[in-house]
Formats: sequence, C-alpha cells, structure tokens
Amino acid sequence: ALAAPATPLVAAAGAPAPGGGTVLAAQEVSAMLKASAPADALSLNSANSAAAAGLRVVRSYERSADGAALVLRFNLTNGGRSPVEVGAVGLAMPESPGHPPAGIESVVWNDAHVGGAHGWVEFVRVVGDEATLLVTPADRISSPLEAWRPMMEDLGGGDAYEWVVASAAWAAEWANNTQWP
Repeated sequence: ALAAPATPLVAAAGAPAPGGGTVLAAQEVSAMLKASAPADALSLNSANSAAAAGLRVVRSYERSADGAALVLRFNLTNGGRSPVEVGAVGLAMPESPGHPPAGIESVVWNDAHVGGAHGWVEFVRVVGDEATLLVTPADRISSPLEAWRPMMEDLGGGDAYEWVVASAAWAAEWANNTQWP
C-alpha cells in the first residue's frame, strides 16, 4: 500500500488538454511519489533534494484532439527557487496477467522499439483474435522511448517493464551491466 494517496483535481475534469483534447481526470501525485520513493532517492544530492521538495507532479488522463486516443500525461512543475534535476522517469506499462502454464490464451506479448522520438510498444494477444495495442508518445519531444527498463522492484512476480523517458540516473548501473531498483 502507498503511504499517500493521489489527490483528485476535480476542477481539471472537462478542461482543455495541452494537446488540444479534453482532460478526463487529473490527480496531484506529488505526495504519493515522494512517499513511495526509496529513503535515499531524494537525499543523494542535498541541493537537488531541497529543490525536489517544491516539485509538483500532476497526472492526467486525456482524450486526444481527434477523439481516437487516450493520452496519459505527467506535468512536472518546479515551485521552488532552485532548479531540479530529474535523473530518471519511467512509466509502467501493463503486463500480461497470465503466464504459461496459466494458459496461453491469457498471454499478451509486448515488443518495444527503443527509437527515441520514434519509439513505440506493441502489445499483441498471442492467440484468438490477435488484437494489437500500439502505444506511441503523444509528444515525441518530451516523451521519447529512451529505454525499455525491466522493473526489478515489481513485487507481483511478473514481467513488468517501463517506458523510460529519462534514464541518466541509471547510466552507471547499465554501463556495468547491473541494475538495482
């Protein structure tokens, strides 16, 4: 369980979205992110830790301008006086609820194309109708697929991955072919 809940922003629902669509729901998630971060995550750099205290994070779900897509947007606002360095940002992608031998019918495979501004993730149902879901960045500048990171901290025992839009904080671990949550 998370130590702090997301706070719904009721006034945001129905408002115009930055991309021209409509905000369906929005939540202030700053307290939830800070409460769920490892104890040393914000204290590695004392100057950045103090600045991060003023960081506001709003998550919104939006209907695209053409009505054909659902957009997940995170808006980071620095309310402090010092700059904040965001070393890593990843968005968890859905995983298949079933793994063989649970039954091949429940398996969904994903295939990521780590192509930066042109990256995408394709989810394909293995059997049956072979339905496909293609996930692409709504804004190729601010949300490129920079890395496809296995979420080692996943406690569900599955194969969870995240769409990484900023990966500088993991560069040293990856250079040594290691990763720790």
